[in-house]
Amino acid sequence: MEQNGKKTGVFTETRKHWPVMTFYERFEQLVAIILSFAIAVVVVVALWELLTRIGGLLIAGTLDPLDHRGENGATHCHARPGAQVYYY
Repeated sequence: MEQNGKKTGVFTETRKHWPVMTFYERFEQLVAIILSFAIAVVVVVALWELLTRIGGLLIAGTLDPLDHRGENGATHCHARPGAQVYYY
């Protein structure tokens, strides 16, 4: 959002247009802001959980990103069903 070459934020735009908004438009704007904030919080928490769990596995040595073997030392195979599968 630019105005006279200057960037304006969502809250600045909302405050500017708030007096001319109808009740329903104000309600919509508030719901959109609240949902955006809630989604941002969920994404940040999920990313934090992912990073802490992966970090813990890397530190403990349980997860080796250079080891491409699957469970029981078998390599991952994405063959079609019924195809002959060879494990090394």
